[in-house]
Amino acid sequence: MENYEFIRSAYTDEVKRGEYKSANWIAKIKTQIKQHPNVALITFEVVWKGTICAGQLEDAVSFLFDLDAELHEEDFDKVMLSLYAMSNPSGLEPSWEAWAGAITAFDFLREIYREVETVDTWDLVKLTQEKAASRRREIMCQGNSKGQWNNAYCVLNEIQRYYKREKRHAEKEHLEAKLDGGAVDAVCVEALADRLGDFHVAGSAAFGGDVESDLNVQAGDDLGVGELPDVDVVAGDDAGDVLDVLNDIKVVGGGLEDERPNKLNGELIEVVRATLNLAIQEKQWVEASNQVFELSKLNQDAKDLANILETVCRGAISEDRWKAATEIVRVFKNIPDYANVANEQLKRLKIMWYEAKGERWVSGNELF
Repeated sequence: MENYEFIRSAYTDEVKRGEYKSANWIAKIKTQIKQHPNVALITFEVVWKGTICAGQLEDAVSFLFDLDAELHEEDFDKVMLSLYAMSNPSGLEPSWEAWAGAITAFDFLREIYREVETVDTWDLVKLTQEKAASRRREIMCQGNSKGQWNNAYCVLNEIQRYYKREKRHAEKEHLEAKLDGGAVDAVCVEALADRLGDFHVAGSAAFGGDVESDLNVQAGDDLGVGELPDVDVVAGDDAGDVLDVLNDIKVVGGGLEDERPNKLNGELIEVVRATLNLAIQEKQWVEASNQVFELSKLNQDAKDLANILETVCRGAISEDRWKAATEIVRVFKNIPDYANVANEQLKRLKIMWYEAKGERWVSGNELF
């Protein structure tokens, strides 16, 4: 064990110093995998984590593809099992590099094992997204990415993808319920929390008469009640999940209203704003403007978005980034009623634009 730790430490130092290229590490792993498989896996882990920590996500993926080309199938599968184990989202620390590594790993595993029927790789991707979303605040509390913009953006973008997908599904289900006559006439469901897991369910004429039942939900139990008319009863893995389900449904005007789309929308906005703030901190001006565009699609305050976009564009102009500034100004047109809402902001930017040094800042009338 001590020898393994010594090897890990030595290889980690070599990776940090950049003494070996990817091809050298692959050759080393190829040599070690037959006679010293544990050492080979340590080598792989150190190189993988070092590459991810440096924010070189594309290089990390290339490293995996090159490894696949060089190793025999059974040896490559051993390495991939190691990658799977170290990327398990259940035990990850809340760091940008840890989650970026897991996301990158499972995207690769999904690609490489796409045709293997016994491996449901899409479930791995969805699980990682779900876990990252559930721990989003813990992860986002890191704030400044400390030189790891690529990792931070990878994680935040993946969480956004999760919420967008879940929101679409929730909206679709809500619409289908309405079209299917999913309103439950005269049904009232009330949860009385005498203690965690105890509920009192009361129904009326929709059940063919007054019905009352006491329900106790323990962790791991299925929800042992019959279905309400036109409503799916969801079994949770624990009492907390059941509480979430009940909190997302309320009776409105004789029917059921699903609050889940609104909840998901709010959480998506939270993540988009976190991405925006981080992009501004890192002076990633174009990406910041992309997040403003995303917020405009989520019906955020137009005046607020115009002010943010002005700040972003000023940052690009002050750094003499003409191409970025040009892209950013065009985003204003995505703000509702931008001609009126962003009139003052565009006037100020136009003045700053023409005051910037350099011939390329001379033209710009078509933008403003």
